[in-house]
Amino acid sequence: MKKYFISLALILGLFVILSFLLTLLNYFDVLSGNLLKIFKMVIPFISMFVGSFYLGKNSIKKGYLAGLKIGIVFTFLVFIFSFLGLDKEIDFYRIIYYTIIIITSILGSMMGITKSALANS
Repeated sequence: MKKYFISLALILGLFVILSFLLTLLNYFDVLSGNLLKIFKMVIPFISMFVGSFYLGKNSIKKGYLAGLKIGIVFTFLVFIFSFLGLDKEIDFYRIIYYTIIIITSILGSMMGITKSALANS
């Protein structure tokens, strides 16, 4: 259970740090327009992949289940925060976005457990 909390903390920490850096780059007009929108979409994928890779690396078996669990928890947290904010509608694109986040989590965890298995043999 401890590895899930550490992985979730890693995901959220990386998410906050990358969002802060993106905000700084936007503030100083280094990034704007479409490039800003792209990075805004990619940040959750990067943080989810890194956190689930860590989780998979510390799992013994069934990395896809560990990735699915952490992906669902993170997606639920993002959904709740976006629902509590101003964005109260659920559309097809948002469902696809959440699905891609969960798939990224599963892939990251599977790659992490593969890396762990290769290092142990």
